Amino acid sequence: MHSWSLCLFFKETKDVLRDKAVPSAHTHTHTHTHTHTHTFSLQKQLKFQENKLKALKARNEYLLCIDVANAAIKKYYTEDVQDIVDVSTAHTAGNPMFP
Repeated sequence: MHSWSLCLFFKETKDVLRDKAVPSAHTHTHTHTHTHTHTFSLQKQLKFQENKLKALKARNEYLLCIDVANAAIKKYYTEDVQDIVDVSTAHTAGNPMFP
């Protein structure tokens, strides 16, 4: 599943949970304690989904940073080191101190 589709899923889930947290006029009459407990439970679910989304975003950012670091390391060893060796070889080829 793509990260944008997960974000959309979590946003929709968040909206649904928020709608459920607001008591409607068609619900049965509950005691205050039961309604408060139910609302508190929905708030916990909403908070959990929000934290799960934050963790997913942080994970994606971490994976992107790892890819960037790996690309820089690969470039260093495939291009930069070769350039250093070429310059070093060219420099020592004309120097009588290095046969």
